[in-house]
Amino acid sequence: MSWKDLKIAKKLYIGFGVVLILAMAVGYVGWNGLTTVGEMVTNADDANRLIKWAKDCRQQEKNYIMRDDMQYVERVHETLADMYKQVDETKARFKDQVDVVAIEEAQDRTKEYEAAFDDWVRLHHEGATAMETMVVAARVVNEEATKLRVGQRDAMQAQLLAQDAHAKLADRWGKADDANRMIRFMLECRQQEKNWIIRKNDEYAEQVLAHIDDLVEQCSTTRAKMRQKINHDQIDAIVAAVNE
Repeated sequence: MSWKDLKIAKKLYIGFGVVLILAMAVGYVGWNGLTTVGEMVTNADDANRLIKWAKDCRQQEKNYIMRDDMQYVERVHETLADMYKQVDETKARFKDQVDVVAIEEAQDRTKEYEAAFDDWVRLHHEGATAMETMVVAARVVNEEATKLRVGQRDAMQAQLLAQDAHAKLADRWGKADDANRMIRFMLECRQQEKNWIIRKNDEYAEQVLAHIDDLVEQCSTTRAKMRQKINHDQIDAIVAAVNE
């Protein structure tokens, strides 16, 4: 049966059917396109959100460096937790393996940043503790060496008044000079310590260690000259502080 032989009603049915099929096809293509665009917009928003959170982490990191307040460390971890959650949600929507690999790479780099940040915070605390220990040790050295110097000075003045022999006065003077030398070595250590903090040059760290060796050697030499227990205790306190 040819098209001419069909009744008008059938022709209308076929025509409307074809139009309906075409309309459905166009509708599907449009719906699929809008869905794809919507997914792309959503994924782009997710990526922008991750970028913003990454910047927030760096901002809180700098806040911690400037203020040494642990609340900023907590904020970094809270932001990272949001990033991990967002990465999992975004990854679940990806169909292209290239996108999956890219977001997994971003996730791995984020974990590396978190580990490095935590290590830095730990080292920062250890450095602050070490700095406090150095300050306390330096104070002990200066206090004990000053006591030793004052004690020798007072004893020398007493010998002068008693008109003791020149040899005794020279011996007393030498011990007081040893105490001054100990103080000078510690002051040199603090100076080179600050030079290292400012310039991060290992040369200054080596100088600190050299001055400490000189100080310990001076303590050993001076202790051998002393006869009173109180002087031995003072020198032992200096050595113990330096060894910390």
